[in-house]
Amino acid sequence: MSDSETAWIEHLKMLQSTIDRMAQTSAAMKRYALVLAGAALALAGTAELPSLPLLAAALMAVFWALDAQYLRQERWFRILYDHAREDRLARFAMTPDEATRRRVPLQATLTSWATLGVYLPVIGFLLICSALV
Repeated sequence: MSDSETAWIEHLKMLQSTIDRMAQTSAAMKRYALVLAGAALALAGTAELPSLPLLAAALMAVFWALDAQYLRQERWFRILYDHAREDRLARFAMTPDEATRRRVPLQATLTSWATLGVYLPVIGFLLICSALV
């Protein structure tokens, strides 16, 4: 195997590890958010703090935005990986270019099933619970 092929494979490995890290962080955001929602509901019921589910719903929106940003960056790096995979002579970039960034706007990941399908029901449930407490 030539030096250029070895460098190309190592570049693909670096991109893949970045994609994996973004996916793991996105999953961690979801876990933290769900634990926070459960803790807020438990504490609101036992400590009689009716505004706590509202605060938790606001924090869910923050987690939603953070998770969407990680998902967005993961998609950028997937595009970068595909470009590097298809073209062995491509420059060894580890930063998505402007065209790639425009291709995946934040709105697309905010409304993705991977974020909208998790955070919107939790926020809705917290808002209903805050009205009942």
